Amino acid sequence: MIRHPSRSAADMPTSTEHCLQTSLVIPSHNRASLIGETVESALAQTHPFASITVVNDGSTDDTLKVLAEFGHRIQVISTQNQGVQAARNIGIAASNCPLVAFLDSDDLLAPTYLDETAGWMVAHPEVDATYNNFLTIEDAHTRPPKLTQASFDWLEGSRRDGDFHLDIPDLLLRSLRFQPLFPSGQMVRRTFLQQHGGYDPRFRGVGSEDWEFTLRVITNGQLALCEKPLVKVRKHAANESKDNVRMRMGETEVLAHCLAHHPSASAFKQEITQSIEERLHAALNSAFDNRDFHSVRHIVAKISSPLPAKTRLKTFISSSPAPVSDWLWHAIQLLSRSGA
Repeated sequence: MIRHPSRSAADMPTSTEHCLQTSLVIPSHNRASLIGETVESALAQTHPFASITVVNDGSTDDTLKVLAEFGHRIQVISTQNQGVQAARNIGIAASNCPLVAFLDSDDLLAPTYLDETAGWMVAHPEVDATYNNFLTIEDAHTRPPKLTQASFDWLEGSRRDGDFHLDIPDLLLRSLRFQPLFPSGQMVRRTFLQQHGGYDPRFRGVGSEDWEFTLRVITNGQLALCEKPLVKVRKHAANESKDNVRMRMGETEVLAHCLAHHPSASAFKQEITQSIEERLHAALNSAFDNRDFHSVRHIVAKISSPLPAKTRLKTFISSSPAPVSDWLWHAIQLLSRSGA
């Protein structure tokens, strides 16, 4: 592990007390084209972070060259590629503030993010973690805030305090139906991390790997969500979330782990099990649409609920010899496009 220079306390600008209690962790792997703007947004806060740590997770592009331009204003830690979960944990260990914020290397913070979020956290010591509503930027277009995309009022029944909502009823069940709790903009108390652990590196390469930590916060702590979007999430070709099969299968793995290892989740066993089955069916349908017959056969073996007729047909096609499966797949696509 290579540590690059960090600014000392003497070099640090004066700031409000709550901002000086907050470290920012940015994991990065091959994001040279985006990491510069991400760091700029972190440095452009109305009051500065006590420290900004970028964990360079074995990048092979010009990430380090871009980061070097920021000099002592940030701390850079270079490691062999270990995955984003381990990178976040390395950043946590390198900071010593009571509040730790997170930002993915392709996302952006609003200038008032730290001031508004850390100030609220200091005023609410009973809250273990905050998450942030966010805007999505894709193809140069800014999408509506994430919470508006839910098919129901995700915050209904919660207690509002300024821009933050806490005591959200049935939070685990709501997260199963719609998941707006992303790592970028998340702020967590160090005491919670010390008691319940950081991100789990065992989920490296698993779709939706960060959801495991979020479910741990939901089942073990007090969580609040800032309705005001103080974060921008940038979507691009390299986003792993574009792989629907991988993401849905990852979600099933995370939910199975939650049910097995988070004691309070057992009260929702039926709902979690049903959600796993729904995600398996969604993954199977996406794999079939992609003509990924190997994945269809792999996924169907994990489904325990009765298969509807269309799924049985897709399974039959996926198990047929190559010339037959390809012909039948094309026939199904033509029928689907014709509305039959």
